[in-house]
Amino acid sequence: MKRLSESGNPAAATRRMCVRPLCRTPAFAWAVAGTVFLAVQMWVLGRWLAAAGPTRKITSTYEISRTRCTVLTVCESAVIAAVAVLAVWIIRDMRRKGHVTIHAALFLGYGTAHWMDPLLNYGGWGFANNRYVHHLAGWGPFLPGWSGPEVSPQPLVYATGLFFPLLIGWVWIILAIAVKISELRPHWGRARIAAAVVVPAMMLDVLAESLIIRSGAYAYVGAPPELSLFGGHWYQIPLTQLILCPVVFVVPTVVLIMRPRMTGQEVAVFAGTSPSGGIRHGAVRLLAGIGFAHVTLLIWLVGVGLSLRHQGVPADTPSFLRL
Repeated sequence: MKRLSESGNPAAATRRMCVRPLCRTPAFAWAVAGTVFLAVQMWVLGRWLAAAGPTRKITSTYEISRTRCTVLTVCESAVIAAVAVLAVWIIRDMRRKGHVTIHAALFLGYGTAHWMDPLLNYGGWGFANNRYVHHLAGWGPFLPGWSGPEVSPQPLVYATGLFFPLLIGWVWIILAIAVKISELRPHWGRARIAAAVVVPAMMLDVLAESLIIRSGAYAYVGAPPELSLFGGHWYQIPLTQLILCPVVFVVPTVVLIMRPRMTGQEVAVFAGTSPSGGIRHGAVRLLAGIGFAHVTLLIWLVGVGLSLRHQGVPADTPSFLRL
């Protein structure tokens, strides 16, 4: 009877034909991953809020110069303005094209990934956030298996928090280099272009990390000095960061975005969806971008966090970066 009734209902049959293929696509698999990450995020932050986690206080005192306070305030304001500008541009670009773009999906993905930032301290205190910038007590202790500090500052704007959506800027800069290389070497495949942009991505990370760290935003206090750039100083950068950021986060994302340009095919994480597929396809594309962004950031953060196991912090570490 059920099969007979459905056969007499063309609309129902059409819906089934549309849903089944979508459920079997790579995009849907990435969307499931995105949904799982969002669910875990809600669970962790829900426990943190229920336990009044944001109200916990760090009682030790610190010193910070007025000049640095001004620099940090300017940086926070710049982050807020930059995120607002990017959000407006991405929304307009999406409306102009009439569908969810990979840039919109990644921007949202990075913006919803801030909850993973404490993973850098998952096994112990190795990553220090500034205590002057706007912050709350972190939710790290509410992650399963947490063995890091019980109370540590979690910045809301700079250089984590609202700063996370700006990670797409790292991707765009290297993407511009990759596009230029593809124009100069049209016979090169994605693998050769990916290899060619690894070094520029590393150089970009050295520059960006150095500027952010020197502003006083954070420090890799647990990095092994012998395996760090500027090792032994509070502004050291672990080699794992300089390797994993380009190799796990930036370059794979650039290759992902380059696929339509080089092969004429849809972005891999959107495969199986249609730009004109309506709300359902648009939602799958957004969730797929969230899933991809979270996976790359998860591997990056966990990899760097595992390397921050050096006992003792650099002697010149400022008090505003200490617990």
